[in-house]
Amino acid sequence: MEIKRAELSSSTYRSPAQKIQEWLTDNSARLVICVICVFLFLALLYMLCGISNFLMENVGKQDTPGTLGLFQSPLTSLIKLIGSGVVVWYVLKNKSGMK
Repeated sequence: MEIKRAELSSSTYRSPAQKIQEWLTDNSARLVICVICVFLFLALLYMLCGISNFLMENVGKQDTPGTLGLFQSPLTSLIKLIGSGVVVWYVLKNKSGMK
């Protein structure tokens, strides 16, 4: 019968706060880029709402709720939510620029 020597655990222990801090320092530039890209996506969507409002008013001869009304409609809110999620996912998962 052979006696096994007890193994000691690692002498360093990283708390969850240290893991979050490490993740934030590694990805802080990506988070800033996410905010900028989402802002640009929303600006582009607002311009598209303005173009569609112009076309409905001048070409379609329909009464329109205005650009801000179109931008705040439930369908556009769904597009904003899904589009922003896709932008954030793409920026965080993209590996270009990583060392």
